[in-house]
Amino acid sequence: MIKIEETTENNFLIEISPNYSLRGWNRIIFLSSLAFICLSIGVFFFIMGAGLILPFAGLEVILVLTCFYLSFRWSQQKEIIYISNDKIKLEKGRLFKEKTWEEFRSFVVLEVERASKILMGNF
Repeated sequence: MIKIEETTENNFLIEISPNYSLRGWNRIIFLSSLAFICLSIGVFFFIMGAGLILPFAGLEVILVLTCFYLSFRWSQQKEIIYISNDKIKLEKGRLFKEKTWEEFRSFVVLEVERASKILMGNF
């Protein structure tokens, strides 16, 4: 997702972050329903006498929750670019800025490419 706003005249703020579809409570509802279905199937087979299915169902739930956690953590990353008449400043991080670069505008080259040509098949 890209947000562009003009803070003052000829000063811009560009915020870049990955797209993600699940936010807030939707994540919790989706993961809890997935875990409930998997564990209820495991408990059913445990009651029917197949005792080894329940531990593997638990391992499957742990693995899926770990993968989703890593994906959600990755989607929190963000880059903020400040462009003024004199300088360009880049901040990168997740919940707080981890790295900051600042350079004079005369030493920086910005290349903007449109992805629509690639998606439409016009090369």
